[in-house]
Amino acid sequence: MKESMEKIDTKLTGNCTMITGAEGAIGRNLADTFATAGSNLILTDVPERYETLTEFAKNLEEIYQIKADCYAMNQKNTSEIESVVEQLQENCQGKIDTLINNAGVNYLIPIHEYDESRWNNVIDTNLKSTFMVSKMIGKCMVKNRKGSIISISSQHGVVGNVNRVAYCASKAGIINMMKVFALEWAKYGIRANCVSPTFVLHEKNEKLLNKPSVAREQLAKIPLGRYCTPQDVTNIVVFLASQYSEFITGQNIIVDGGYTAQ
Repeated sequence: MKESMEKIDTKLTGNCTMITGAEGAIGRNLADTFATAGSNLILTDVPERYETLTEFAKNLEEIYQIKADCYAMNQKNTSEIESVVEQLQENCQGKIDTLINNAGVNYLIPIHEYDESRWNNVIDTNLKSTFMVSKMIGKCMVKNRKGSIISISSQHGVVGNVNRVAYCASKAGIINMMKVFALEWAKYGIRANCVSPTFVLHEKNEKLLNKPSVAREQLAKIPLGRYCTPQDVTNIVVFLASQYSEFITGQNIIVDGGYTAQ
C-alpha cells in the first residue's frame, strides 16, 4: 500500500465516500487517503477492473479497519448506474456523504482524425456519466439534506490544448455543470465543486511525461517545475469533503503549479 497523507482531524470517520474510476492511479490514492481518514468507501470501476479493485478494497479494510464495498459499473450505461444506486440504497440505507466523480478517458488525436465513436466515448464517459451519477447519488443526499459532490475536471477544462478536443470540451462542461448543481442543490445542504489538475504523473504515464520532447513542451509550462501527483489532487479533494470547506460550493480549484496563471 503506497503512502498517503498523514491522518488529520477532518471529521471523516464513519462517513461514506463513493469514488468512481477507483482502480486508476488517482482513484487508488483517493481511496487510500479517505480510508486513512476513517471514511468507509464505495468503489466503482468498469467490469474488467473489478477483480483487482476488490483485492485493493480488501487490503484497505484490513489496514484501516473500514468498510470498502466494490461495484462493477460501466458509467456509459445508465441502467448499470441505476442498478448500482439501487444496491447502494439497500446496503447503505442511502447514506453517502461524499461523491467523487473520478472516472474519465482521453484520446490524443488531432481534430481532423477524431471520429464520432471516439467523441461519443469521451463525452459519454466524462460528461454524461458525471451528470447521471451525480443526479442519482445526489437524490440520496437530498433526502439526507447533506452531501459533497466533487468532480475531477482538468486544467484542460479551463485552457485548451492540442489533440484533446473532446477531452477539453467534456472537462469544461463538468466545471460549469457543477456550478449548476451547486446553485440548485444548496437549499438541500449539498455542495458541488471541481478539482482541476495539470498533468498528473503516475506509473502508467511516467515514460510518456518524462520523455524529453514532452517535458520540453508541457513540463516547461508549469512554473513550479514539476508535474502534479495523485496526492496533490487528493489533498484538495479531502479538503472539499471536510468541514474546513463547508462554505465553499460551485468552485473549481485548479491544481496546476501555475500552468493556467500565464
